[in-house]
Amino acid sequence: MPTASVAVAVALGGEWFRDQNGFRAPNFPASYYEATLGFSWKPSPWLLLRIEARFDWTDGPQESFGAGRWGSQLTGGTDAALSF
Repeated sequence: MPTASVAVAVALGGEWFRDQNGFRAPNFPASYYEATLGFSWKPSPWLLLRIEARFDWTDGPQESFGAGRWGSQLTGGTDAALSF
């Protein structure tokens, strides 16, 4: 019986959305930023586990997150994928 290798991966990503004319958020020209850090682990050939953390922020004068209460936000997520 062949042995399965365990795979681990790290991912880092970022985005910049420039809305200097206030088209997406009327009357609030700003740039919006996002950075994501994720980890993937494949403990067996049929199972993939992932976790990620994401940080969003803006350089505008308005509070854009949390229904207008925060200038930034931190979110996280997990998932599992089964291969068959």
